[in-house]
Amino acid sequence: MRIDDLLEMAARDLPEGWSVRIEVERGAAWVKAIAPDGVKHDIDSDEAEITDLVRDAIEVATANAGLHRPSEAQHNQKG
Repeated sequence: MRIDDLLEMAARDLPEGWSVRIEVERGAAWVKAIAPDGVKHDIDSDEAEITDLVRDAIEVATANAGLHRPSEAQHNQKG
């Protein structure tokens, strides 16, 4: 799967309030699933392809969607 197709899938399939962060630096890249309450879920990699990591992040977000709610402070910042 091409990365742009995968990003479109993430934009379509991520639960409300969740995001996926891809971070890259020289010699390394990693992915995090970020819950609406700001909790970051590191997606373990070792030698996985970036597309696999993004797919895993979507699965983590979907599996944990009901467990994380925005805090009152975060809710007030949005409004």
